Amino acid sequence: MMYYRVAGKMVESSPWRWRSTKLESLHAVLGVLNLYRATRKDALRVFYSSNREMLDTMLERENQGQASNSIGANELGHKEINSINMRRLEMEVGTGGDRDVLYVFDLSISLRQKLAWMQLMNRVRAGELVS
Repeated sequence: MMYYRVAGKMVESSPWRWRSTKLESLHAVLGVLNLYRATRKDALRVFYSSNREMLDTMLERENQGQASNSIGANELGHKEINSINMRRLEMEVGTGGDRDVLYVFDLSISLRQKLAWMQLMNRVRAGELVS
């Protein structure tokens, strides 16, 4: 499920503030934008995420001048909300995950077994073992 929320600025130097509740469809977003039709379109942004809590994080990031899952209301008709790009950005800025942990390689039991069977097969083919 995708969640959306509309934010606005009263003046250019002010931070983005929520102008809607959490919405679950683009149709609802367009309805909210229609309520603000007298507002400059560059003063409204649509934030989107597959995680409700991530919407607040995206608003904070936008206010800090960082990347966020949002597009200007004036761009909404011109850009497709790309779920792949959205998930990528959520993974980069979200909590959890192991992207900051060094990777230590360890052969799993199943891979060790596969290697043992491959070595055995090679020895049989080479005539070292009788089948």
